[in-house]
Amino acid sequence: MAGLRLDRARQILLTSKKPIIEVALDVGFVNTSHFTNEFRRSYGRTPAEIRNAAARDRAAPDHAQQGRHQGGPEPAVV
Repeated sequence: MAGLRLDRARQILLTSKKPIIEVALDVGFVNTSHFTNEFRRSYGRTPAEIRNAAARDRAAPDHAQQGRHQGGPEPAVV
């Protein structure tokens, strides 16, 4: 049961800007501390770390695509 709640919480964290306490309450946790501990146990990172990493990934340019747009040679297929 907690796994489903944590999966839902992760989805909300990645797709919304809701405060972490609201996410915790939305999925049935009564306090942030317990939520954060369970989340870290399941995902190896805190809710804030997951959200921040996703935001950095969205903001970072896709280096693999940049080379192709700059007219560089296509990589050889082996």
